[in-house]
Amino acid sequence: MSGLSVVLGGKAGQGVMAAANVYGRLAGRSGYDVYIRNDYPSLIRGGHNYCEIRVSDVMAESSFQEIDILVCLDVNTFERHSDDVVSGGAVVVDSDFELDGVEVPVGSWIEELEAPEIVSNTGFVGVLAYLTGFDFESLREVLRDVYGERAGINVEVAEKAYDYCRDMERVVVLDSVGGERPLVSGNEAVALGAVSSGLDFYFGYPMTPTTSILHFLAEHKDELGVEVVQPENEIAVVNAALGTAYAGGRAMAGTSGGGFDLMHEGFSLAGISETPLLVVVGQRAGPGTGVPTYSSQADLRSVVNAAHGEFPRIVLAPGDHRECYLHGGLGLNLAWRFQTPVLVLMDALLCESRTTCELPVDIVGVEEAVYGCEDGYKRYLDTESGVSPLCFPGTEDVVVKNSSYEHDEGGLTTEDPDRVRSMQDKRLRKQKGVEQWVSGDVGVNVFGDSREAVLTWGSTKGSVLEAVRMQERDFMVVQPTVMKPFPSSRLKEVCSDLDTIVCVEANSTGQLSGLFTEKTGIEIDEVILKYDMRPFRPRELKERLGGV
Repeated sequence: MSGLSVVLGGKAGQGVMAAANVYGRLAGRSGYDVYIRNDYPSLIRGGHNYCEIRVSDVMAESSFQEIDILVCLDVNTFERHSDDVVSGGAVVVDSDFELDGVEVPVGSWIEELEAPEIVSNTGFVGVLAYLTGFDFESLREVLRDVYGERAGINVEVAEKAYDYCRDMERVVVLDSVGGERPLVSGNEAVALGAVSSGLDFYFGYPMTPTTSILHFLAEHKDELGVEVVQPENEIAVVNAALGTAYAGGRAMAGTSGGGFDLMHEGFSLAGISETPLLVVVGQRAGPGTGVPTYSSQADLRSVVNAAHGEFPRIVLAPGDHRECYLHGGLGLNLAWRFQTPVLVLMDALLCESRTTCELPVDIVGVEEAVYGCEDGYKRYLDTESGVSPLCFPGTEDVVVKNSSYEHDEGGLTTEDPDRVRSMQDKRLRKQKGVEQWVSGDVGVNVFGDSREAVLTWGSTKGSVLEAVRMQERDFMVVQPTVMKPFPSSRLKEVCSDLDTIVCVEANSTGQLSGLFTEKTGIEIDEVILKYDMRPFRPRELKERLGGV
Protein backbone atom coordinates (compact mmCIF):
# COMPACT_ATOMS: atom_id res chain seq x y z
CA MET A 1 0.00 0.00 0.00
CA SER A 2 1.68 3.22 -1.17
CA GLY A 3 -0.42 5.33 1.16
CA LEU A 4 -3.81 6.04 2.67
CA SER A 5 -4.41 9.79 2.79
CA VAL A 6 -6.71 11.17 5.49
CA VAL A 7 -7.60 14.79 6.23
CA LEU A 8 -9.21 15.61 9.56
CA GLY A 9 -10.39 19.21 9.94
CA GLY A 10 -12.35 21.59 12.15
CA LYS A 11 -12.06 24.77 14.16
CA ALA A 12 -9.25 25.66 16.54
CA GLY A 13 -10.37 24.36 19.91
CA GLN A 14 -12.14 21.25 18.57
CA GLY A 15 -9.18 18.95 19.23
CA VAL A 16 -8.24 18.37 15.60
CA MET A 17 -4.54 17.74 16.30
CA ALA A 18 -5.31 15.55 19.30
CA ALA A 19 -7.59 13.39 17.15
CA ALA A 20 -4.93 13.09 14.44
CA ASN A 21 -2.36 12.09 17.05
CA VAL A 22 -4.65 9.35 18.41
CA TYR A 23 -5.28 7.93 14.94
CA GLY A 24 -1.58 8.16 14.06
CA ARG A 25 -0.66 6.22 17.18
CA LEU A 26 -3.32 3.64 16.36
CA ALA A 27 -1.82 3.07 12.90
CA GLY A 28 1.70 3.04 14.31
CA ARG A 29 0.72 0.29 16.77
CA SER A 30 -0.07 -1.95 13.82
CA GLY A 31 3.35 -1.40 12.28
CA TYR A 32 2.46 1.22 9.67
CA ASP A 33 4.54 4.21 8.68
CA VAL A 34 2.63 7.36 9.58
CA TYR A 35 3.24 10.98 8.61
CA ILE A 36 1.11 13.82 10.04
CA ARG A 37 1.23 17.46 8.96
CA ASN A 38 -0.62 20.14 10.92
CA ASP A 39 -2.08 23.21 9.18
CA TYR A 40 -3.44 25.91 11.47
CA PRO A 41 -3.75 29.72 11.66
CA SER A 42 -2.57 31.87 14.56
CA LEU A 43 -5.88 31.53 16.44
CA ILE A 44 -6.87 29.99 19.77
CA ARG A 45 -10.50 29.48 18.74
CA GLY A 46 -12.24 29.37 15.38
CA GLY A 47 -10.64 29.55 11.95
CA HIS A 48 -9.77 26.37 10.08
CA ASN A 49 -7.37 23.74 11.41
CA TYR A 50 -6.68 20.50 9.64
CA CYS A 51 -4.25 17.60 9.78
CA GLU A 52 -3.06 15.56 6.82
CA ILE A 53 -2.42 11.97 7.85
CA ARG A 54 -0.56 9.55 5.61
CA VAL A 55 -0.54 5.84 6.49
CA SER A 56 1.62 3.48 4.45
CA ASP A 57 3.40 0.14 4.61
CA VAL A 58 6.43 1.80 3.02
CA MET A 59 8.23 4.88 4.28
CA ALA A 60 5.89 7.90 4.41
CA GLU A 61 7.96 11.08 4.15
CA SER A 62 5.36 13.69 3.16
CA SER A 63 1.62 14.19 2.67
CA PHE A 64 -0.49 14.15 -0.50
CA GLN A 65 -3.06 16.60 -1.87
CA GLU A 66 -5.42 13.76 -2.80
CA ILE A 67 -7.71 12.59 0.03
CA ASP A 68 -9.03 9.05 0.57
CA ILE A 69 -11.03 9.89 3.70
CA LEU A 70 -12.11 13.39 4.73
CA VAL A 71 -13.31 13.74 8.34
CA CYS A 72 -15.26 16.96 8.92
CA LEU A 73 -15.67 18.28 12.45
CA ASP A 74 -17.34 21.34 10.93
CA VAL A 75 -19.02 22.40 7.67
CA ASN A 76 -16.08 24.58 6.65
CA THR A 77 -13.84 21.52 6.34
CA PHE A 78 -16.29 19.98 3.87
CA GLU A 79 -16.44 23.16 1.80
CA ARG A 80 -12.65 23.53 1.66
CA HIS A 81 -11.54 19.96 1.04
CA SER A 82 -14.33 17.81 -0.42
CA ASP A 83 -13.24 18.47 -4.01
CA ASP A 84 -9.90 16.75 -3.23
CA VAL A 85 -11.53 13.46 -2.21
CA VAL A 86 -10.71 10.73 -4.73
CA SER A 87 -13.27 8.55 -6.47
CA GLY A 88 -14.16 5.73 -4.09
CA GLY A 89 -13.15 7.78 -1.08
CA ALA A 90 -15.32 8.74 1.87
CA VAL A 91 -16.44 11.95 3.56
CA VAL A 92 -17.40 11.70 7.24
CA VAL A 93 -19.76 14.38 8.59
CA ASP A 94 -21.98 14.96 11.60
CA SER A 95 -25.64 14.22 10.85
CA ASP A 96 -26.52 17.76 11.95
CA PHE A 97 -24.51 19.22 9.04
CA GLU A 98 -27.01 17.96 6.42
CA LEU A 99 -24.20 17.20 3.97
CA ASP A 100 -23.60 14.25 1.66
CA GLY A 101 -21.31 11.66 3.19
CA VAL A 102 -21.01 9.12 5.96
CA GLU A 103 -23.38 10.74 8.45
CA VAL A 104 -22.78 10.03 12.14
CA PRO A 105 -24.76 11.77 14.96
CA VAL A 106 -21.72 12.55 17.11
CA GLY A 107 -23.09 15.92 18.23
CA SER A 108 -26.31 14.31 19.47
CA TRP A 109 -24.38 11.74 21.50
CA ILE A 110 -22.34 14.49 23.15
CA GLU A 111 -25.56 16.20 24.25
CA GLU A 112 -27.10 12.95 25.51
CA LEU A 113 -24.01 12.07 27.54
CA GLU A 114 -23.57 15.67 28.73
CA ALA A 115 -19.95 15.34 27.67
CA PRO A 116 -17.61 18.25 26.88
CA GLU A 117 -18.03 19.33 23.26
CA ILE A 118 -14.37 18.67 22.51
CA VAL A 119 -14.92 14.93 23.09
CA SER A 120 -16.68 14.82 19.71
CA ASN A 121 -13.21 14.60 18.15
CA THR A 122 -12.81 11.13 19.66
CA GLY A 123 -16.15 10.08 18.18
CA PHE A 124 -14.88 10.92 14.71
CA VAL A 125 -11.70 8.94 15.42
CA GLY A 126 -13.94 5.97 16.22
CA VAL A 127 -15.58 6.31 12.79
CA LEU A 128 -12.19 6.62 11.11
CA ALA A 129 -10.86 3.56 12.94
CA TYR A 130 -13.82 1.50 11.70
CA LEU A 131 -13.62 2.72 8.10
CA THR A 132 -9.93 1.76 7.92
CA GLY A 133 -10.33 -1.68 9.49
CA PHE A 134 -8.72 -1.29 12.90
CA ASP A 135 -10.26 -3.26 15.77
CA PHE A 136 -11.78 -1.27 18.60
CA GLU A 137 -9.70 -2.86 21.36
CA SER A 138 -6.56 -1.36 19.82
CA LEU A 139 -8.22 2.06 19.77
CA ARG A 140 -9.33 1.61 23.38
CA GLU A 141 -5.71 0.98 24.42
CA VAL A 142 -4.47 4.07 22.58
CA LEU A 143 -7.16 6.26 24.15
CA ARG A 144 -6.23 5.01 27.61
CA ASP A 145 -2.55 5.70 26.94
CA VAL A 146 -3.22 9.20 25.63
CA TYR A 147 -5.94 10.39 28.01
CA GLY A 148 -5.21 8.45 31.19
CA GLU A 149 -7.80 9.32 33.84
CA ARG A 150 -9.85 11.22 31.23
CA ALA A 151 -10.10 8.19 28.95
CA GLY A 152 -13.53 7.04 30.18
CA ILE A 153 -15.81 9.45 28.31
CA ASN A 154 -13.50 9.41 25.27
CA VAL A 155 -13.65 5.62 25.07
CA GLU A 156 -17.43 5.68 25.49
CA VAL A 157 -17.99 8.15 22.64
CA ALA A 158 -15.47 6.43 20.36
CA GLU A 159 -17.08 3.03 20.95
CA LYS A 160 -20.54 4.44 20.28
CA ALA A 161 -19.31 5.81 16.94
CA TYR A 162 -17.44 2.62 16.03
CA ASP A 163 -20.49 0.44 16.74
CA TYR A 164 -22.76 2.80 14.80
CA CYS A 165 -20.70 2.14 11.66
CA ARG A 166 -20.56 -1.67 11.88
CA ASP A 167 -22.99 -2.20 8.98
CA MET A 168 -21.13 0.24 6.71
CA GLU A 169 -18.68 -0.74 3.99
CA ARG A 170 -15.09 -0.10 4.96
CA VAL A 171 -12.83 2.03 2.75
CA VAL A 172 -9.80 -0.16 3.46
CA VAL A 173 -8.80 -2.85 5.95
CA LEU A 174 -5.43 -2.09 7.51
CA ASP A 175 -4.22 -5.43 8.85
CA SER A 176 -1.23 -5.43 11.15
CA VAL A 177 2.06 -5.33 9.22
CA GLY A 178 4.51 -5.46 12.11
CA GLY A 179 5.34 -4.37 15.62
CA GLU A 180 4.49 -1.04 17.21
CA ARG A 181 6.20 2.03 15.78
CA PRO A 182 6.45 5.12 18.02
CA LEU A 183 5.09 8.44 16.75
CA VAL A 184 7.35 11.44 17.33
CA SER A 185 7.55 15.08 16.24
CA GLY A 186 10.72 16.78 15.06
CA ASN A 187 10.74 18.92 18.20
CA GLU A 188 10.45 15.87 20.44
CA ALA A 189 13.20 14.10 18.50
CA VAL A 190 15.71 16.96 18.77
CA ALA A 191 14.93 17.29 22.49
CA LEU A 192 15.44 13.57 23.11
CA GLY A 193 18.69 13.67 21.14
CA ALA A 194 20.01 16.44 23.37
CA VAL A 195 18.91 14.50 26.46
CA SER A 196 20.89 11.50 25.22
CA SER A 197 23.99 13.71 25.17
CA GLY A 198 23.58 14.81 28.77
CA LEU A 199 21.26 17.83 28.57
CA ASP A 200 20.84 19.37 32.04
CA PHE A 201 18.80 22.53 31.35
CA TYR A 202 16.42 23.71 28.66
CA PHE A 203 15.59 27.40 28.30
CA GLY A 204 12.81 28.59 26.02
CA TYR A 205 10.34 31.39 25.51
CA PRO A 206 7.15 30.26 23.72
CA MET A 207 7.54 30.98 20.01
CA THR A 208 6.14 28.89 17.18
CA PRO A 209 7.38 26.46 15.94
CA THR A 210 9.70 25.38 18.81
CA THR A 211 7.23 25.92 21.66
CA SER A 212 6.45 22.22 21.92
CA ILE A 213 10.08 21.51 22.91
CA LEU A 214 9.35 23.56 26.03
CA HIS A 215 6.05 21.73 26.62
CA PHE A 216 7.48 18.26 25.98
CA LEU A 217 10.51 18.63 28.24
CA ALA A 218 8.46 20.30 30.97
CA GLU A 219 5.97 17.43 30.92
CA HIS A 220 8.69 14.77 31.09
CA LYS A 221 11.40 16.64 33.02
CA ASP A 222 11.46 14.27 36.00
CA GLU A 223 11.84 11.08 33.98
CA LEU A 224 14.36 12.72 31.63
CA GLY A 225 16.33 14.47 34.37
CA VAL A 226 16.17 17.91 32.75
CA GLU A 227 15.39 21.25 34.39
CA VAL A 228 13.10 23.39 32.22
CA VAL A 229 12.94 27.18 32.54
CA GLN A 230 10.80 29.78 30.73
CA PRO A 231 12.50 33.18 31.14
CA GLU A 232 10.83 36.49 30.31
CA ASN A 233 12.16 36.85 26.74
CA GLU A 234 14.67 35.50 24.24
CA ILE A 235 17.48 37.73 25.48
CA ALA A 236 17.08 36.21 28.93
CA VAL A 237 16.90 32.73 27.37
CA VAL A 238 20.31 32.90 25.71
CA ASN A 239 22.01 34.56 28.67
CA ALA A 240 20.58 31.99 31.09
CA ALA A 241 21.88 29.20 28.84
CA LEU A 242 25.33 30.81 28.78
CA GLY A 243 25.35 31.24 32.56
CA THR A 244 24.41 27.60 32.99
CA ALA A 245 27.25 26.44 30.76
CA TYR A 246 29.71 28.73 32.58
CA ALA A 247 28.73 26.94 35.80
CA GLY A 248 29.18 23.51 34.17
CA GLY A 249 25.64 22.57 33.10
CA ARG A 250 24.81 21.39 29.60
CA ALA A 251 22.14 23.75 28.28
CA MET A 252 20.00 24.11 25.16
CA ALA A 253 17.80 26.99 24.05
CA GLY A 254 14.99 27.01 21.50
CA THR A 255 13.44 29.78 19.42
CA SER A 256 12.42 30.88 15.93
CA GLY A 257 13.94 33.38 13.50
CA GLY A 258 12.57 36.49 15.22
CA GLY A 259 13.58 35.23 18.64
CA PHE A 260 17.05 34.34 17.41
CA ASP A 261 17.43 37.91 16.16
CA LEU A 262 17.17 38.96 19.81
CA MET A 263 19.78 36.37 20.75
CA HIS A 264 22.48 37.65 18.41
CA GLU A 265 24.40 39.57 21.06
CA GLY A 266 24.38 36.57 23.37
CA PHE A 267 25.40 34.34 20.47
CA SER A 268 28.41 36.59 19.85
CA LEU A 269 29.16 36.50 23.59
CA ALA A 270 29.31 32.71 23.36
CA GLY A 271 31.83 33.12 20.54
CA ILE A 272 34.31 35.33 22.38
CA SER A 273 33.83 33.74 25.80
CA GLU A 274 34.16 30.26 24.23
CA THR A 275 31.09 29.06 26.12
CA PRO A 276 29.33 25.91 24.86
CA LEU A 277 25.88 26.83 23.54
CA LEU A 278 23.26 24.86 21.61
CA VAL A 279 20.31 26.71 20.06
CA VAL A 280 17.47 25.13 18.09
CA VAL A 281 16.08 27.59 15.53
CA GLY A 282 12.77 26.66 13.92
CA GLN A 283 12.19 28.68 10.76
CA ARG A 284 8.76 30.17 10.12
CA ALA A 285 7.43 32.50 7.47
CA GLY A 286 8.77 36.06 7.81
CA PRO A 287 9.89 38.78 7.66
CA GLY A 288 8.52 40.42 10.80
CA THR A 289 5.65 38.51 12.36
CA GLY A 290 5.00 37.17 8.86
CA VAL A 291 2.77 34.09 8.81
CA PRO A 292 3.80 32.76 12.22
CA THR A 293 2.32 29.26 12.17
CA TYR A 294 3.59 28.30 8.72
CA SER A 295 6.88 26.97 7.44
CA SER A 296 9.72 28.51 5.46
CA GLN A 297 13.40 27.96 4.66
CA ALA A 298 14.29 31.63 4.49
CA ASP A 299 16.68 31.96 7.46
CA LEU A 300 19.66 30.00 6.13
CA ARG A 301 21.80 33.00 5.19
CA SER A 302 20.80 34.81 8.38
CA VAL A 303 21.83 31.94 10.63
CA VAL A 304 25.16 31.02 9.02
CA ASN A 305 26.24 34.68 9.30
CA ALA A 306 24.52 35.55 12.59
CA ALA A 307 25.94 38.01 15.13
CA HIS A 308 28.79 40.52 15.05
CA GLY A 309 32.46 39.63 14.90
CA GLU A 310 34.26 36.59 13.55
CA PHE A 311 34.20 33.36 15.52
CA PRO A 312 33.68 29.65 14.86
CA ARG A 313 30.15 28.33 14.81
CA ILE A 314 28.48 25.14 13.61
CA VAL A 315 25.11 25.03 11.85
CA LEU A 316 23.40 21.66 11.50
CA ALA A 317 20.35 21.20 9.25
CA PRO A 318 18.44 17.93 9.76
CA GLY A 319 16.04 16.79 7.05
CA ASP A 320 13.92 14.23 8.88
CA HIS A 321 12.98 13.18 12.39
CA ARG A 322 15.80 10.67 12.77
CA GLU A 323 18.29 13.37 11.83
CA CYS A 324 16.64 15.72 14.35
CA TYR A 325 17.49 13.22 17.08
CA LEU A 326 21.05 12.76 15.81
CA HIS A 327 21.65 16.50 15.50
CA GLY A 328 20.19 17.26 18.92
CA GLY A 329 22.74 14.94 20.48
CA LEU A 330 25.56 15.74 18.09
CA GLY A 331 25.00 19.49 18.45
CA LEU A 332 25.34 19.40 22.23
CA ASN A 333 28.47 17.25 22.04
CA LEU A 334 30.06 19.52 19.41
CA ALA A 335 29.31 22.63 21.46
CA TRP A 336 31.24 21.15 24.36
CA ARG A 337 33.99 19.55 22.27
CA PHE A 338 34.88 22.83 20.56
CA GLN A 339 33.54 25.27 23.20
CA THR A 340 31.65 27.20 20.57
CA PRO A 341 28.02 27.97 19.69
CA VAL A 342 26.10 25.39 17.66
CA LEU A 343 22.77 25.85 15.89
CA VAL A 344 20.30 23.18 14.82
CA LEU A 345 18.37 24.82 11.97
CA MET A 346 14.91 23.32 11.45
CA ASP A 347 11.66 24.63 9.98
CA ALA A 348 8.05 24.59 11.11
CA LEU A 349 7.16 21.60 8.94
CA LEU A 350 9.97 19.52 10.41
CA CYS A 351 9.44 20.81 13.96
CA GLU A 352 5.73 20.07 14.17
CA SER A 353 5.10 17.18 11.79
CA ARG A 354 4.87 13.76 13.39
CA THR A 355 6.08 10.48 11.99
CA THR A 356 6.77 6.92 13.04
CA CYS A 357 10.49 6.84 13.60
CA GLU A 358 12.92 4.44 15.22
CA LEU A 359 15.25 6.82 17.02
CA PRO A 360 18.93 5.76 16.86
CA VAL A 361 19.34 5.67 20.64
CA ASP A 362 22.49 3.54 20.47
CA ILE A 363 24.39 6.02 18.30
CA VAL A 364 24.26 9.18 20.40
CA GLY A 365 25.76 9.47 23.89
CA VAL A 366 27.60 11.89 26.14
CA GLU A 367 30.98 12.92 24.73
CA GLU A 368 33.27 14.28 27.42
CA ALA A 369 34.76 17.74 26.94
CA VAL A 370 38.36 18.77 27.65
CA TYR A 371 38.74 19.40 31.38
CA GLY A 372 41.71 20.54 33.47
CA CYS A 373 41.86 22.45 36.78
CA GLU A 374 45.55 22.33 37.66
CA ASP A 375 47.36 25.04 39.64
CA GLY A 376 47.71 28.28 37.72
CA TYR A 377 44.60 27.49 35.68
CA LYS A 378 44.07 29.71 32.63
CA ARG A 379 40.58 29.65 31.15
CA TYR A 380 41.86 30.66 27.71
CA LEU A 381 45.10 28.72 27.61
CA ASP A 382 46.52 29.03 24.09
CA THR A 383 46.64 25.44 22.83
CA GLU A 384 47.54 23.89 19.50
CA SER A 385 43.91 22.97 18.79
CA GLY A 386 42.54 26.26 20.12
CA VAL A 387 40.44 24.35 22.67
CA SER A 388 41.33 25.27 26.26
CA PRO A 389 40.71 22.97 29.26
CA LEU A 390 37.45 23.68 31.08
CA CYS A 391 37.08 24.30 34.78
CA PHE A 392 34.06 25.67 36.62
CA PRO A 393 33.47 28.20 39.40
CA GLY A 394 33.49 26.59 42.82
CA THR A 395 36.53 24.43 42.12
CA GLU A 396 38.85 24.72 45.12
CA ASP A 397 41.86 27.04 44.70
CA VAL A 398 40.95 27.85 41.10
CA VAL A 399 39.83 31.19 39.65
CA VAL A 400 37.66 30.89 36.53
CA LYS A 401 37.31 34.19 34.69
CA ASN A 402 35.18 34.61 31.57
CA SER A 403 34.88 37.86 29.68
CA SER A 404 32.89 39.45 26.88
CA TYR A 405 35.84 41.80 26.34
CA GLU A 406 38.90 40.66 24.47
CA HIS A 407 41.15 39.04 27.03
CA ASP A 408 44.43 37.28 27.69
CA GLU A 409 44.84 33.61 28.56
CA GLY A 410 43.75 34.23 32.14
CA GLY A 411 40.57 36.02 31.10
CA LEU A 412 41.78 39.52 31.97
CA THR A 413 40.69 42.32 29.65
CA THR A 414 43.28 43.42 27.12
CA GLU A 415 43.63 45.92 24.30
CA ASP A 416 47.19 44.94 23.49
CA PRO A 417 47.35 44.34 19.71
CA ASP A 418 49.56 41.26 19.96
CA ARG A 419 47.31 39.63 22.56
CA VAL A 420 44.18 40.54 20.61
CA ARG A 421 45.59 38.91 17.48
CA SER A 422 46.82 35.90 19.43
CA MET A 423 43.41 35.24 21.01
CA GLN A 424 41.60 35.63 17.69
CA ASP A 425 44.03 33.18 16.07
CA LYS A 426 43.44 30.77 18.95
CA ARG A 427 39.66 30.85 18.49
CA LEU A 428 39.88 30.45 14.74
CA ARG A 429 42.15 27.40 15.11
CA LYS A 430 39.09 25.63 16.48
CA GLN A 431 37.46 26.18 13.10
CA LYS A 432 40.10 23.94 11.54
CA GLY A 433 39.11 21.18 13.92
CA VAL A 434 35.47 21.66 13.00
CA GLU A 435 36.33 21.54 9.29
CA GLN A 436 38.26 18.31 9.79
CA TRP A 437 35.19 16.85 11.51
CA VAL A 438 32.94 17.76 8.55
CA SER A 439 35.35 16.33 5.95
CA GLY A 440 34.61 13.03 4.24
CA ASP A 441 31.02 11.83 4.15
CA VAL A 442 29.96 13.81 7.23
CA GLY A 443 27.65 16.67 6.32
CA VAL A 444 26.20 15.35 3.04
CA ASN A 445 23.64 12.63 2.35
CA VAL A 446 23.50 11.16 -1.16
CA PHE A 447 20.59 9.04 -2.39
CA GLY A 448 20.88 7.18 -5.69
CA ASP A 449 23.38 7.49 -8.51
CA SER A 450 22.74 9.53 -11.64
CA ARG A 451 24.20 12.21 -13.90
CA GLU A 452 21.25 14.40 -12.89
CA ALA A 453 20.88 15.56 -9.29
CA VAL A 454 18.41 17.35 -7.06
CA LEU A 455 20.03 19.45 -4.34
CA THR A 456 17.80 20.11 -1.33
CA TRP A 457 17.81 20.54 2.44
CA GLY A 458 15.68 20.45 5.58
CA SER A 459 12.10 19.20 5.52
CA THR A 460 11.92 19.49 1.71
CA LYS A 461 14.00 16.30 1.60
CA GLY A 462 10.93 14.08 2.13
CA SER A 463 8.89 15.47 -0.77
CA VAL A 464 11.95 15.41 -3.04
CA LEU A 465 12.69 11.75 -2.31
CA GLU A 466 9.07 10.77 -2.95
CA ALA A 467 8.90 12.86 -6.14
CA VAL A 468 12.11 11.30 -7.46
CA ARG A 469 10.75 7.81 -6.84
CA MET A 470 7.74 8.74 -9.01
CA GLN A 471 9.94 9.92 -11.89
CA GLU A 472 10.73 7.89 -14.98
CA ARG A 473 14.05 9.74 -15.14
CA ASP A 474 16.73 8.87 -12.61
CA PHE A 475 17.74 11.65 -10.25
CA MET A 476 20.35 11.53 -7.53
CA VAL A 477 19.32 13.45 -4.40
CA VAL A 478 22.02 15.44 -2.60
CA GLN A 479 21.25 16.79 0.87
CA PRO A 480 23.73 18.90 2.86
CA THR A 481 23.13 18.44 6.59
CA VAL A 482 25.86 20.82 7.78
CA MET A 483 25.60 24.42 6.60
CA LYS A 484 28.52 25.88 8.56
CA PRO A 485 31.24 24.97 7.87
CA PHE A 486 29.84 24.17 4.45
CA PRO A 487 30.89 20.67 3.23
CA SER A 488 32.41 22.03 0.02
CA SER A 489 34.93 19.24 -0.59
CA ARG A 490 32.37 16.46 -0.43
CA LEU A 491 29.88 18.40 -2.56
CA LYS A 492 32.53 19.07 -5.21
CA GLU A 493 33.37 15.38 -5.23
CA VAL A 494 29.72 14.43 -5.73
CA CYS A 495 28.57 17.22 -8.07
CA SER A 496 31.49 18.46 -10.16
CA ASP A 497 30.89 16.22 -13.20
CA LEU A 498 27.09 16.11 -13.27
CA ASP A 499 25.05 16.97 -16.36
CA THR A 500 22.23 18.72 -14.47
CA ILE A 501 21.77 20.07 -10.95
CA VAL A 502 18.34 21.24 -9.81
CA CYS A 503 18.00 22.96 -6.44
CA VAL A 504 14.67 22.64 -4.59
CA GLU A 505 13.98 24.79 -1.52
CA ALA A 506 11.16 26.60 0.27
CA ASN A 507 12.14 30.26 -0.05
CA SER A 508 11.94 32.98 -2.68
CA THR A 509 15.64 33.71 -3.29
CA GLY A 510 17.33 30.31 -3.60
CA GLN A 511 19.50 30.61 -0.50
CA LEU A 512 21.00 27.11 -0.63
CA SER A 513 21.54 27.45 -4.36
CA GLY A 514 23.54 30.64 -3.85
CA LEU A 515 25.52 29.24 -0.93
CA PHE A 516 26.33 26.08 -2.89
CA THR A 517 27.70 28.03 -5.88
CA GLU A 518 29.58 30.45 -3.63
CA LYS A 519 31.34 27.64 -1.75
CA THR A 520 31.91 25.13 -4.58
CA GLY A 521 32.12 27.25 -7.73
CA ILE A 522 29.57 24.93 -9.39
CA GLU A 523 26.60 26.56 -11.09
CA ILE A 524 23.05 25.38 -10.47
CA ASP A 525 21.15 24.66 -13.71
CA GLU A 526 17.61 25.13 -12.41
CA VAL A 527 16.06 26.37 -9.17
CA ILE A 528 12.59 25.25 -8.05
CA LEU A 529 11.24 27.48 -5.30
CA LYS A 530 8.05 27.53 -3.26
CA TYR A 531 7.24 30.36 -0.86
CA ASP A 532 3.50 30.26 -0.26
CA MET A 533 4.35 28.75 3.16
CA ARG A 534 2.87 25.37 2.26
CA PRO A 535 5.08 22.34 1.64
CA PHE A 536 5.99 20.86 -1.72
CA ARG A 537 3.66 18.02 -2.69
CA PRO A 538 5.43 14.99 -4.21
CA ARG A 539 3.22 14.93 -7.33
CA GLU A 540 3.51 18.69 -7.80
CA LEU A 541 7.28 18.39 -7.52
CA LYS A 542 7.30 15.41 -9.88
CA GLU A 543 5.70 17.58 -12.57
CA ARG A 544 8.12 20.45 -12.00
CA LEU A 545 11.13 18.16 -12.11
CA GLY A 546 9.78 16.55 -15.26
CA GLY A 547 9.86 19.93 -16.98
CA VAL A 548 13.56 20.50 -16.30
